[in-house]
Amino acid sequence: MNKINAFIACRLGSTRVKFKNLLLLNGKPLFTYLTDNALKSKRISNLFINTDSQIIIDIAKDIYHDKLNYFLRNSKLGTSEAALDDYVYDFMINFPSDITVFLNPCSLFLKGSTIDKALEDFITKKLDSCCASQIAQ
Repeated sequence: MNKINAFIACRLGSTRVKFKNLLLLNGKPLFTYLTDNALKSKRISNLFINTDSQIIIDIAKDIYHDKLNYFLRNSKLGTSEAALDDYVYDFMINFPSDITVFLNPCSLFLKGSTIDKALEDFITKKLDSCCASQIAQ
């Protein structure tokens, strides 16, 4: 079985929507919707909150305790100028695995079963990389 590390990139500072990941929707921080669904994945070995903010880690620990792993990345990788490739690479160096999955916290309602299906296709088809998106109807 493949070791699959997945992370939700949860930056504190957003230039367009201030503190976006901590905004409340029905009384829950935005990042928790994707986190709750990703925890239902049967294929992810380790799920991380990957953030530049101790505040986000503290809030996540209050909610999830030891159900998640937490990675406080370098503050230089938490700016809007930081490239996705840079903080994905940083994560992969710090947490080696067979497969690394980046989960965008703006994909609030991505289901664990959808993540599992994508990983199944990725493994079965022996892909090097995979990116999924859908145009909203």
